[in-house]
Parts: sequence; C-alpha cells; structure tokens
Amino acid sequence: MGIRFYSIQDVKDEDLKIAAMVCTYKGKLVLCRHRDRDTWECPGGHREAGETIIETAERELYEETGAKKFIIKPVCAYKITVYAMLFYAEITEFSELPESEIETVDFFDELPENLTYPAIHPYLYEKAMDFINNPPEIWDAYYPDGTLAGVDLIRGQRIPAEYRHAVAEVFVIHKDGSILLMQRDFRKPNYPGFWDSGAGGSVLKGEAFEAAAKRELQEETGIIAENLIEKFRVVTHDTIYRGYVCITDVPKDSVTLQEGETIDYKWVNRDEFMKIFESDIFPVKRERWSDFVSKLDNYGC
Repeated sequence: MGIRFYSIQDVKDEDLKIAAMVCTYKGKLVLCRHRDRDTWECPGGHREAGETIIETAERELYEETGAKKFIIKPVCAYKITVYAMLFYAEITEFSELPESEIETVDFFDELPENLTYPAIHPYLYEKAMDFINNPPEIWDAYYPDGTLAGVDLIRGQRIPAEYRHAVAEVFVIHKDGSILLMQRDFRKPNYPGFWDSGAGGSVLKGEAFEAAAKRELQEETGIIAENLIEKFRVVTHDTIYRGYVCITDVPKDSVTLQEGETIDYKWVNRDEFMKIFESDIFPVKRERWSDFVSKLDNYGC
C-alpha cells in the first residue's frame, strides 16, 4: 500500500476526505484501540457532509481520545486511495472517552510494533515529528488595508484570497554614497544567484514591519540599524510590502553572509548599481523600488 505526501496548498479542500492525527500529551504519543482489534492506531476518520477538514479532525480527535482541550495544526496532505489531511495535535486536557467504536486510549514513548496500519502510521508519525522538530514559520494575516486579521498564516501554505502576508525590505546606502548589493544563494527557489539591494523577508507573527526590517537586515548582512526611513507601501494579490532605507557608516568589510540566503556582497557606485538594477535585480523587486531609485541623488549616490 503506497502513500504519497503533498504540500497543503497542492490539494483542493473539497478533495480531502479523511483527517488523521498524530497526537501527544505531556510528551507522550497518544494512540487508540478499536473495540474489534488488538492493535493501536492514530485517531482519524472520514469527513462528514458540511464539515471543513479541520472540523473533521477536531470531532474525530474528541470521539476517539476524549481530548477536551488541544492545539491542532495541519501538517500536510497525503493520498493512499483518497486524499487526506494529516494534523498534529497537542492535547492538554481529556474528558471521559465518549461512547464510540474506541475501546481505550494509551500513551507511548514511541510507536509500538502492533499497529493497525504498519505500512502507514510510521510515515505519518515521521512527518508529524519533523513538523514538531522543525516548526514552520508563522505569519500574521493582514487585510489589504493593512489591518491585522487575527488569523495565522503558515509559510508554504496557500494564502486565502481575503488575506495578505507582510514583507519588509531594506535598501542600504553607505554614507559615502555607495550602495550595498547582496547575492542570493543559488539554492534559493526564487531568483537564485540574482543580486539584491540590501535585505528583506517576511514579517513574523507578532512582529512589527520596522522590527522585521531591522531583524532581516542584521541576519542577512550583519548591519545593525538604529533608524530606518520608510519609503513605500505596496499591496499585491497576496502580500503587503513596506520598503525602508538604511543609511550606515559601518566598515565596508564588516558585512556578513547568511547561510542559505546570501553568498556574496559588494558595495557599488550609482552607475554600476543602475546597470545591475536594470538587468540582475529580479523584476518584481525592481518595480517596487523603481520610484525610489529614480531619486538616488537625494541620498548622495
């Protein structure tokens, strides 16, 4: 019996028929045993009419473990015969086990040998443990007008059409008028090897735009900025961008690289920058910064 995994955004919600959960309680793995079997399994079941897949997961978790309080998060989609969603649930409180086909619930340090689905559960467990040990990046969702939506977004998952995620970018100018360019790692999925004017990245959950800009600048270049100047705000179909300028007098050889993000840097004069800006800065960023770049004279470049 083969199992294939998918990113959450790669499977349509209406195609998901089953919710399965890998659950923990106080660091122990939570498994249940069916009345008609002597083997252990993860809680889960079929989606009922009118349910969202998360509602299916929450219902099945309660029905098959008695979980009363828990935090549940989607991990990935998978398919054996139909599409299913794998969730990770951290249970903090149980009620009495409701009347159902489940005989009992128990706690384990690791997966037992007598599993109901030995060709499936180890793979689900492995995926969930990787999710726990390497948690995804979480963002705040914003409405297009820039107000917080009170909803979490997870990096790599589809952003619902009504929300936007936030990105802060920093353009770095030395006090002598030269401009900092950072070369993107060739392992980056988007625009590998291209030059970038400074630093930038997603605003994390609970983080302000300017704080994110300062963090990304320090992480990607080693430059610590006390003050940033906001230059633009751009809203696209899924993102709110805010662009900042950092004017610095750091020693030019003190710039550092971030593993997996950048592989080289250079300080260039305006003429050299403009040549690179028109050819080797990726197009969507060029559009956002074009108005500012047209006014570089104002910054002594």
